[in-house]
Amino acid sequence: MTYSLSDFVITDEVLQKYKDVVNLIIASETISDKDQKQYWIDSLEDMDDDQMNSLLSILNEEQD
Repeated sequence: MTYSLSDFVITDEVLQKYKDVVNLIIASETISDKDQKQYWIDSLEDMDDDQMNSLLSILNEEQD
């Protein structure tokens, strides 16, 4: 299933700060379930740099 930004609850602050990551999460085929996508979006603000880098690495690899 294909999702868009409007399918998720995303604060303006998260969207402004992490828009590229949010878009990668939404486009991800590995994170296929809507609830899982929402979980990762909700977790972005709580991630430390290592966690964010790991997530970005995985999502960018998937896009390639």
